Amino acid sequence: MKELARGAESVIYEDKDTIVKDRLKKSYRIPELDKELRKQRTRREANLLQKVRIAHPKLISSDNKEKIIMEKIKGEKIRDVLDDNPKLARRIGEMVAELHDQDIIHGDLTTSNMILREKSPLPPRVGRPPAMQPKRKSFTKVHDVALPAGCGDFSGVADEHFPKDEIIFIDFGLSFHSDKVEDKAVDIHLFKQALDSKHFKSYDEALKEFLLGYEKVNKHKAIMERLRAVEQRGRYKH
Repeated sequence: MKELARGAESVIYEDKDTIVKDRLKKSYRIPELDKELRKQRTRREANLLQKVRIAHPKLISSDNKEKIIMEKIKGEKIRDVLDDNPKLARRIGEMVAELHDQDIIHGDLTTSNMILREKSPLPPRVGRPPAMQPKRKSFTKVHDVALPAGCGDFSGVADEHFPKDEIIFIDFGLSFHSDKVEDKAVDIHLFKQALDSKHFKSYDEALKEFLLGYEKVNKHKAIMERLRAVEQRGRYKH
């Protein structure tokens, strides 16, 4: 297996056509406690991957101890395309609203944990001349990530012939179930911080689009009021 990334909690490997997430042992923990924590977090993430209704990595298998295997696909991280396409943030807002309406908190909403999946071609229309067939464009920034199957960049072809690009949320390692307005507000607050840190040039427009998309969430008014309170608390700490 080829190591793709290493974090504080896990290592991500590429294994042929799959992505393997392996939770790391922590030497500073009591061995029995460490084993139980890794097992609980692995089971929780695998369970969420089966229940989440927004586009996300397809779970292939899990040992329910420390390992999760997911499908792999090529796509561009939103981190690398949002500044040039801030309107993508509206769809992100809609997806976070869908997630929160399921009472699921992502816990790590950054543009590094979102992928713009490439468009997939539909079968050619009957009778379409060969010259009209879509041609594949070059794709410069490609990342192998755990996502549902299907890829191909056909952004130069009319939308009527192809499905729209799809945003995929990845890495549910810090996700959990909660119906609390506070937890949903904190999720949004963390996303705003990520925008401010990585996308300061497009921050205003991207945030505006995100909030427009998020308006579809249930309890929108209560969540926005709590968000203001969360941000006010943050200001008092500095």
